[in-house]
Amino acid sequence: MKKIKFLSVALLSGMFVLTSCDNENDDFGPGGINSEIYAEFARLYPGAKDVKWDRTNGTYAVASFEWNGSRAGSDADNKAWFELASSKFVMDEHDIPFPSLPEKVKAAFNESKYSTWKVDDEVDVIRRVDKGVEPFYLYVIEAENGKEHEVDLYYSADGVLVKEIMDASNDNDFTDLLPSKPTETKTVEEFIANNYKGARIVDLDNEDGGIEVEFIHNNLKHEALFTLSNKWVYTKVDYNWNIDVFPDAAKQYINEQHPDNSYREIDIEFYDCAESSKNYYNVEIEDRNDRDYEYNFDINGELLNEVPNFTEDMGGGMPVDAAIQKVLDEKYPKAVVLERDYDDGLLEIEIRHDCIEKSVYFNGRNEWVYTEYDLTKEELAVKSPKILSYIDNQSKYSGYRFDDAEVIENANGITYEVDIEVGRMEYKLFFDKDGNFVR
Repeated sequence: MKKIKFLSVALLSGMFVLTSCDNENDDFGPGGINSEIYAEFARLYPGAKDVKWDRTNGTYAVASFEWNGSRAGSDADNKAWFELASSKFVMDEHDIPFPSLPEKVKAAFNESKYSTWKVDDEVDVIRRVDKGVEPFYLYVIEAENGKEHEVDLYYSADGVLVKEIMDASNDNDFTDLLPSKPTETKTVEEFIANNYKGARIVDLDNEDGGIEVEFIHNNLKHEALFTLSNKWVYTKVDYNWNIDVFPDAAKQYINEQHPDNSYREIDIEFYDCAESSKNYYNVEIEDRNDRDYEYNFDINGELLNEVPNFTEDMGGGMPVDAAIQKVLDEKYPKAVVLERDYDDGLLEIEIRHDCIEKSVYFNGRNEWVYTEYDLTKEELAVKSPKILSYIDNQSKYSGYRFDDAEVIENANGITYEVDIEVGRMEYKLFFDKDGNFVR
C-alpha cells in the first residue's frame, strides 16, 4: 500500500475541505466534524484508504477505512470513534487472526465451556482510551455450535471473560463499549475510580431506571448498580468457580449437597451492598444430569431463604433496555423487574408478575427466547390439576415425593416440567399446556 505523505498544509487543508463537503450530505447537524478530528485521524492512521465518515447518536464521529498500521502488510478493515464535543479519539476496532490472540486470552478460551465450539478465523480487537490512561483492549471471539447458536465472547487482555452474548446482532458496531455516554455519569465514574483503584470500565449503561457499570478490578469482573441520582446500590463480584471464597459454613453445605464435586458447572457471585447488612453470596450449580440449583448465603455462610430486595432503592424497578421493557409490558403487564444478569450468554431478567417470580431470557438482539418459573405443589394443583391427577393415578409412581415443578414458556407454547422421586428413582416428567403427559 502507498503511504500518503502530507507534503503541505495546503494539501491537508484541501482534504478537510473535500471531506467536509462530502459530510454535508451526511447531515451531521450543527458543528459537524471539525478540522481537529480530521487532523487527529490523519495523525493516528497515516495512509488510511477508502475513508467514510458517519456519526453515532450525534455524539461521536465514526470513520470506517482500510489501513495496515505500518508500511508493510495487507490492508484491513478498521473503525475509529472520535468524540464530537472534544475532538478526541476514544476507540477503534480491527481484526486479527485467531492464532494471534494474546496467550492469556487463548488459554482462557481453551479452558471455557465454549472450547469445543467452532471459532471464527478473525477476532475483533477493541482499543479504547479512557481519559488519558493506558489503552484498554478487548478481544471479541465469535464461536458457533453447529447452526444452533452463536456466541460473542469478550475477553480482556489478561484473559478475563467480561461478557458473553448469545446470538448477537450481525451488525454489531460496538458503540455500547464507548467510554463515555451522552448522559452525565461523572459521579459514577469517580465512585468506581475511588473505591476500586486501577479498575477499568468495560461498559456503562444508562437506562430509564438506573445506571449499570461493568468493570474489571483485580482480574475479576464486577458490575455496579446506581440510581439515576448516582446513588450506589451494590456491586456484584463474579468469582466464577472459585469456591474457596465461600465462608466455611457455605462450603460445607455445598459439599454436603453435591459431594465429590458432582456438578458440571458452578458460578459464584458476591453482592457487596451499600447497606452492608444486605451483603450475600449467590451460587448457581448445574449437575451432571443437567439439573440446576441455586443457593444464597449470608456473609457467615448461613443459608438464606430470601435475598435482599433492591427495587425500593431503584424507585420500584431495575433498569432494562427500552426494547426489553416493551416486551415485558406486552407479555407480563405491571411486572416489576427485580434483577438482571447474564446466564450462558442470554440476558436474564427476573421479574415479579402475578405474585410469582419469573426469569425472562433475551438473546443479543433483545429478542425474547423463553421464560421459566417455579411452582409449588399447591400452585401446580391450582394452575393445572390434571397433571397431579395423572401422577397420582400411575401405579409406578405410588408413594412418590414431589420435588419441584417448573413452567417453561417459549415460541412453541407452554411446557410443565415436574420432578418427583420414588424410592431411589428420580423422574423428570413433561406435560403440555393442557396438562397432557408428553414424556
